Amino acid sequence: MAIVAFHLFVPCCFRVNLPSSVIEKAKALVSTATTKKLQTWLKNGKSVDDVFIRLKLTRAGDKLLDNPQFTTWLTYVDDFTAKNPGKTTSAIASLTTHYGDEAVIKILDAAKKVVGTSGVAIKLEAAQMQTWLAAGNSADDVFTLLELNKAGDDILSNPAFTAWNTYLKTFNTAHPDQKTSAFAKLTSQYGEVGVSRVVEAALKAKSFSAIANIVQAEQFERWMAGGKTTDGVFTFLALDNAGDKLLGSPLLNTFTKYMNIYNKRNPDQETTLVGTLTTHYGNVGLSKLLAAGRNVASTSNLATSLNAAQYKLWMSQRKNPDDIFMMLGLEKAGDNLLSSPLFTTFTKFTDAYHAKNPDIMMTTNWIVRAHYTDFDVAKMILAAEKIPSAQSAGKRMEGVLFKDWMQSPDDAFKSLKLDQVEPSMLFESPMFAYWMKFMDDFHKSFPGKNIPRTVLATTYKDEELVKVVEMAQMNPNTKDLANKFETEVLKQFIFAEKQPINVAKLLHVNEKTDANWKLWKKYMQDYTKYHLGGITT
Repeated sequence: MAIVAFHLFVPCCFRVNLPSSVIEKAKALVSTATTKKLQTWLKNGKSVDDVFIRLKLTRAGDKLLDNPQFTTWLTYVDDFTAKNPGKTTSAIASLTTHYGDEAVIKILDAAKKVVGTSGVAIKLEAAQMQTWLAAGNSADDVFTLLELNKAGDDILSNPAFTAWNTYLKTFNTAHPDQKTSAFAKLTSQYGEVGVSRVVEAALKAKSFSAIANIVQAEQFERWMAGGKTTDGVFTFLALDNAGDKLLGSPLLNTFTKYMNIYNKRNPDQETTLVGTLTTHYGNVGLSKLLAAGRNVASTSNLATSLNAAQYKLWMSQRKNPDDIFMMLGLEKAGDNLLSSPLFTTFTKFTDAYHAKNPDIMMTTNWIVRAHYTDFDVAKMILAAEKIPSAQSAGKRMEGVLFKDWMQSPDDAFKSLKLDQVEPSMLFESPMFAYWMKFMDDFHKSFPGKNIPRTVLATTYKDEELVKVVEMAQMNPNTKDLANKFETEVLKQFIFAEKQPINVAKLLHVNEKTDANWKLWKKYMQDYTKYHLGGITT
């Protein structure tokens, strides 16, 4: 059906029939001077269109119905029609002439939301619908007339679409043999995937969710009738190719809702969202997507929820933490292990696993150290200290590592491969600084206790150790660490039974005026106490 252009004159049966209360109220607001002017225009047979222009309503825009002159004009329309029953006219025709169908729709939509103008707006809208119907315009014609064929994905939030949908119902009632639906029209305009996008955009606003739900419900019914499985819809919506945009895709919401309906109707074919995602992306691929999604505000809740479902799925498949560690390729992560998003996935699964299996001792630390040496773990921790997001994991790993090392500082020294470092290079080694950090914890953990250790005294020559300390003490950047190291060296000399007289030679002490006299004197006192009855560490 071709679109019939609107003119000022249309059949009188489609004239706006305003409630008498509205007309009387409008007339009461019209001033005496204005009344005389209207009477003159009426006497002279001025058309409603002429009066619309004279009242300067052509420039009122979307505030038209708030304009007092519009009330005056409606009064004139009513009086003119009463005086000239033979002349068919309509207020909506004049509005359309001056503003166009689409603009009138927007004006009426705004007016319907205001208490003072909602009544007249509803009447005018009804008149517009009847005008279109009388002109023989189909739903498709009006869709184009309102330029909805040029609308984007936000079409359902367009006031013109709301009006069109109202006309659609009117048209379907009048022409049941030509009955169509909003879904059918939108599908012809956007395609089925496009309709899903349009619907999800509208569902974000409560005021447009009603029509969006209706359209979506019809779409789902058509998919059901067409035998589309959940996997088929997932692929149809191209979610299998969404990549790192998957969790933020509105179409994932569409799929999830369809899946829930499908599961209810086909309990023998029930599937889950995490199961479908795993099928298409694999365990590692999905884990990477979820790890990234946890760091984005708009997808963090969904990612966290899917992670929980993923852990449940893995446990149902009898996977243990070590299986997941290997599956995620974490045994190859090296120094970057603790900063890997997949490491967080692994640790969270391990926590969930232990909550279900408290008697199985398979901790994060146990698994990591089963695949990496303590030297490797220390490198990971040092790397993690430089990355804010990995610092927490680094501290957690360090706490367990230090706890195990407490049994033997000598073993810790060797685990860090420091026994392979030349004494002159100790203060250049990050591992040496790390061992000294551990020794700080060691001293705090065992106050007043003697735990012999001699790795320094047995690995290096005495003269080399003293020389290294002296050189480091002369450097402002290493002085503090050197002082701590000196204390540890002398402590180990005591445990290694280095005689005070020999240590005096090392420290170049001959008399009380020598620089190291006090240091040597303390060494002699500590040595005597330890070998007579023990000293504190």
